[in-house]
Amino acid sequence: MSKQHRNIRSTKLSLKFVNKGKAERLYKFIDEYRNVVAFFVDVFWRGVPQLDTCNIPTKPIKKYTDMAQTWLSARAVQAAVKQSSGIVRGVIRKQKSRSFVIRELERKGEFKEAVKLQAIFDKATVSKPKIKDIQPQLDYRFGSLEKGKNSFEFWLTIGSLGEKIKIAVPTIGTKHFNKLAEKGKMVKGFRVSPKYVFLAFELPEVEKITNGETIGIDIGAKTALSSFKKGASVTNNQGADLNSIMLKLKRRKKGSRGFQRTVAERDNYINWAVNHFDFSGVKTLRIENIKNLRRGKRSSRFLSHWCYKSIFDKLIDTCSQLGVLVEKVSSAGTSQGCPICGWVQKSNRRGKLFHCKSCGFSADSDMVGSANIELGKPAIPKEFFSSNRNITGFFWHPELSMSQDIFVAAMQSWERIVPTEPKA
Repeated sequence: MSKQHRNIRSTKLSLKFVNKGKAERLYKFIDEYRNVVAFFVDVFWRGVPQLDTCNIPTKPIKKYTDMAQTWLSARAVQAAVKQSSGIVRGVIRKQKSRSFVIRELERKGEFKEAVKLQAIFDKATVSKPKIKDIQPQLDYRFGSLEKGKNSFEFWLTIGSLGEKIKIAVPTIGTKHFNKLAEKGKMVKGFRVSPKYVFLAFELPEVEKITNGETIGIDIGAKTALSSFKKGASVTNNQGADLNSIMLKLKRRKKGSRGFQRTVAERDNYINWAVNHFDFSGVKTLRIENIKNLRRGKRSSRFLSHWCYKSIFDKLIDTCSQLGVLVEKVSSAGTSQGCPICGWVQKSNRRGKLFHCKSCGFSADSDMVGSANIELGKPAIPKEFFSSNRNITGFFWHPELSMSQDIFVAAMQSWERIVPTEPKA
């Protein structure tokens, strides 16, 4: 019997209101907890090179909890054992899955596929995880969040840490926290860091939308989201767009405070772009199935900061909350193929301009990409990628194309709804 899927959403509350004495006690606990986790990661790591997880417990047992020399409470040590076990298991899970699939392919006689996967397995490096910034994962026995009786909205009481340390932490609810609290039930347990406490809520499952249209979205490095039916994300209310933020990241020194601030700005922009996208009347969302885009390739400093996975993750998460089905389609030729006649050629696209070399159709390249994604055209056969020549030709049946009148009508609607200036 399969496990029932749980709709879990997380949020965080700030700990900036904690006074100096409480903060010092909290930092002391977090530092010691990290030391204990590091100790058990070393203990469990011994069998990892052979993918041997037999000596890694799924539950904290006395054999291991007695090994730690620490002032933490027995309960806190148990939490550290459980968390470190999960960390080590997570690191080698993918390699173990590959090993299993290789054996299955060999058993079925599919030796060619087994050799390919074995090559990936041999190249993959499994390195010991770093726990420098690990956040203690504490269950319901360590504390509870209760309504405040004074100026603070909530108080988080944390105990059972060791050396009789008990901390009452004041905090204030955020819009995201209040939204989740209104819709769902808080999951017992929390994670804590020097700056935040992370909480989770279980929300009721959302029914899938059965009536509506199918749309395609093109993910871009300059324009985050583009849909020839729904428009494109341009600038938010602060006048920023993805292109300007990535140019700013290009100028920042990696690891500097300015770099970190700009990364946060990029993430905020992605959230804004997805949150302001019009999902009304949408039953199915089609997106490109992009994987390992930059693996084995050199990319510019500008493109190295294009975080397409963050956009995909945010889209998928939002659709799951709205009940919109997400379909992934092949990305081959979507930005180089003509949605009107189906001709595919690399030189069809020049930056933001698409001009078909066969029928002469011209439009915004991102809108062309979203139209092709929406049409759900089948993947171009792999043999056309085996050589280094450009892909050129008619790869799609005319029935999978659209009329130019439909495209132009959608674009005219798009031009009316896309903001060209930031809000006042």
